[in-house]
Amino acid sequence: MVMKKDKDGRTRNWTFVLYPESAPSNWKELLDEIRVPWVESPLHDKDVNPDGTLKKHHWHIALFFSSKKSYSQILEITEMLNCPVPQKIENVKGMIRYFIHLDNPEKHQYEKDGLLCHCGADVSKYFTQTGGDKLKIVAEMNDWIDENNCTEFADLVDYARRYRFDDWYEVIVNQSTKFLNDYIRSNRYRTKKTVFVDYDDIERVEEEFLTVKASDCSESEKMEQYRALLDGLERKFGNKLIEPTSDEMDDIEVVVYRKIEQELKG
Repeated sequence: MVMKKDKDGRTRNWTFVLYPESAPSNWKELLDEIRVPWVESPLHDKDVNPDGTLKKHHWHIALFFSSKKSYSQILEITEMLNCPVPQKIENVKGMIRYFIHLDNPEKHQYEKDGLLCHCGADVSKYFTQTGGDKLKIVAEMNDWIDENNCTEFADLVDYARRYRFDDWYEVIVNQSTKFLNDYIRSNRYRTKKTVFVDYDDIERVEEEFLTVKASDCSESEKMEQYRALLDGLERKFGNKLIEPTSDEMDDIEVVVYRKIEQELKG
């Protein structure tokens, strides 16, 4: 991300750290007077050292020149601001994202809205979703469509625009309009949804049933726990358990349901 050697090398993009207690009161005006795009991080006031102590509060600053500048030229700027020595930016996207620790979950996460762009700087392109991120977002929208029985594409778009503008809305508009529209259309005309069976979950329910059955609990306590297990199965499988067809009678979820139901009835 940052190159610390070859300090006399020239490059267009530079970064440095600025401390509130040592910076001039008009430090922003001084940077604006250079007339180059620059970015200011949120104030890092929750960073910690390896021993758990709080680091000195600081800002990260990035400068973007239209032509290459030498280390000595940038050093004049940092000395004017009473900053530590500047460093070259090797990867602009990685650096800007580091300003809020976006790709460093072990560090405190700062708000993206706290990134301030000056003199025409634009960092929006550094926050576009990766392929894996987009798939996760689309999967979230699929779940939302199912959970809310969404049958109109406009409803999804309105929700995303109002409540998920920074992630869902961008993916809908630029990436997955056709897929999501087709999914909603198929959801609209689907009369019966397929239930996918998690056999590990069914086995867990059966184990819980057998544990309750062998326990020393009172009969009333056992009945209450049986009812809770049945309710969970009914929420998952619905009418299939209550009125199974002949070819469903041997399905594991039906068999377990019948066992518990029989105990509940006594």
